[in-house]
Amino acid sequence: MESPARLQRQVRTPKARRVLLVEDDDEQRFALKEQLSQAGYKVTVALDDASMAWSLQFCHYDAVVVDLGTPDSLLLEVLAEVHERDPLRSLMIISGGNEHQQRVARSIGAHLVEGTSESVDALGRLLLG
Repeated sequence: MESPARLQRQVRTPKARRVLLVEDDDEQRFALKEQLSQAGYKVTVALDDASMAWSLQFCHYDAVVVDLGTPDSLLLEVLAEVHERDPLRSLMIISGGNEHQQRVARSIGAHLVEGTSESVDALGRLLLG
C-alpha cells in the first residue's frame, strides 16, 4: 500500500503533456526537443511523414508540432487524414511551407508559428487555451 504522502504528491503533480515533434533537421530537432523537455513536455520525435502517421495512429498526444518545410513529404496529407478521422486538439505548424501549404494547415485547425524560438511559448498558450 502506498503512503498517504506519496499519493498526495501524485495528485498534486500534473501529468506531463505529450507532444509529437516532427522535424527532419537534426539541429532544429535537437534544439526544439530540448526546449520542450525543459518546459515540462514529454516529447516523442518523428523524422518523417511515415513515422508521424504511425505515431498518431497508435499513441495519443496533447499536441503535434510539425516543420511544414520538410522536403518531399506528405505531412499535410497525413495530418489532414488523421484530422478527418479524429480531429487533433492542438496542432501547431512551425516555420516553412509555402502559402498554399499554410492555408491547408489552417483549414485543419493548425496554429502557425514563424520560428522555433516562439514555439514553446505558443504551445503553452495553445494547450492552456
